[in-house]
Amino acid sequence: MGSLKMAQLRDLKDELDIVIPTIRNLDFLEMWRPFFQPYHLIIVQDGDPSNTIGVPEGFDYELYNRNDVNRILGPKASCISFKDSACRCFGFLVSKKKYIFTIDDDCFVAKEPSGKEINALEQHIRNLLTPSTPLFFNTLYDPFANGSDFVRGYPFSLREGLPTAISHGLWLNIPDYDALTQLVKPRERNTRYVDAVMTVPKGTLFPMCGMNLAFDRELIGPAMYFGLMGDGQPIGRYDDMWAGWCAKTGLPYIWHSKASNPFVNLKKEYKGIYWQEDIIPFFQSIALREECTSVQDCYIELANKVKERLGPIDPYFEKLGMPCNVLNFVYVPTRVFFTEMEHNQILFLALPKSSDSASPNLSSNPSNISQVFPRFHFDSAGLMKKEAKIYQHCGTSYGSVDKMKPGKKEGGKETKKHKYAFQTRSQVDILDDGYRWRKYGQKTVKNSKFPRSYYRCTHQGCIVKKQVQRLSKDEEIVVTTYEGIHSHPTDETSAENFDQILRHLQTYNA
Repeated sequence: MGSLKMAQLRDLKDELDIVIPTIRNLDFLEMWRPFFQPYHLIIVQDGDPSNTIGVPEGFDYELYNRNDVNRILGPKASCISFKDSACRCFGFLVSKKKYIFTIDDDCFVAKEPSGKEINALEQHIRNLLTPSTPLFFNTLYDPFANGSDFVRGYPFSLREGLPTAISHGLWLNIPDYDALTQLVKPRERNTRYVDAVMTVPKGTLFPMCGMNLAFDRELIGPAMYFGLMGDGQPIGRYDDMWAGWCAKTGLPYIWHSKASNPFVNLKKEYKGIYWQEDIIPFFQSIALREECTSVQDCYIELANKVKERLGPIDPYFEKLGMPCNVLNFVYVPTRVFFTEMEHNQILFLALPKSSDSASPNLSSNPSNISQVFPRFHFDSAGLMKKEAKIYQHCGTSYGSVDKMKPGKKEGGKETKKHKYAFQTRSQVDILDDGYRWRKYGQKTVKNSKFPRSYYRCTHQGCIVKKQVQRLSKDEEIVVTTYEGIHSHPTDETSAENFDQILRHLQTYNA
């Protein structure tokens, strides 16, 4: 492992989930037991949810079937592909870990030419924990491997490299060919073992296979979403095909044992074979507006361009834009992510456009989140820096944390006010959230030893209110409930205190 000690690898058992999409019993895990058993497994069962999936004893795992997906995501469940290995994206969504390794159930432990079994997971971890060099190609492949270095002429200013986002492993035995190549070369097998890891150069598109793949969720975030494939879609087997992040490819190898039916594959692939001749130039030429500074901004911008430029090819691309643009299907990789999954709540970054709409607007621009949470900061990749959860506010729908409260009638119409509640672990009751408030009341609450305090925003014309109360069942937690959305900037002097709050922010199911 070179400079990476085995102790470091063992420590990653608390930072990495193994995601497995499957339709069958997972007997293949017996071969992987020495390597996988210390890690948590997320198993996504595709196909008929009434079938029972057998999992060998001794593994720590969660198993989700389609009924679970429907229960947890509700009307957004259509964003998860069905009858296709792209269902693994649900595992990416519910994971709470920094790293993901995903593998198919027909992949087994491969061997080096010496006969030694390959610990694929260990190699993936090594790939992710060492830098990538996408800006300048090193002809000795992996300069961070033991016994290797940069070649003469490689710029010293680039030798530190960049964080690795994706580790893309390869496979021996059954090659991952498209249906046409399968039909032409039905007996071909990959027997060549190449001891190399290389960084895919920046700007290079390459076909990425998801059956032997690891990635850093904090770097990739919602980009590792494979789109709609399989049941009800005109295309399949193109879910994991293209990637453009800092990616390493090469080692580790796995043994791919099951050759899929080329005739079935051709039915799934044939449109993709033609479509990609237009799709690839589209992605090579795509340019996003400078105003797109967050992941969700880029996601919606890309969805609009897909519908505009690829929509004429097939109605599928109009449909493909729906999860991106209307539902804003985005998740934030943090360690506290989805701890309240049992309440059927789903993480989104969308807020209603205004506080006076009678029903939530799912197509709202995520930038509106700054109106309620002004101190959320994003890194250069557009991902949140703080450990926090925010749920899409869906009115009175399932598990919602946004409650629509009737307001005063204006012009004969009843307005609606949005209510957002958070619980924060704090020794003080009054938390600095970036705005100035005036206390206007306090009252005793039944069955609580702590009173509830009422505040109004002091900014002229702002109608936002908040309530503050400490929980009796856990006296370290303060519940803050906001009513309405601020229409003005925050007080910049409060930034440091609010940043402290965000470190411990948790969503309270109001």
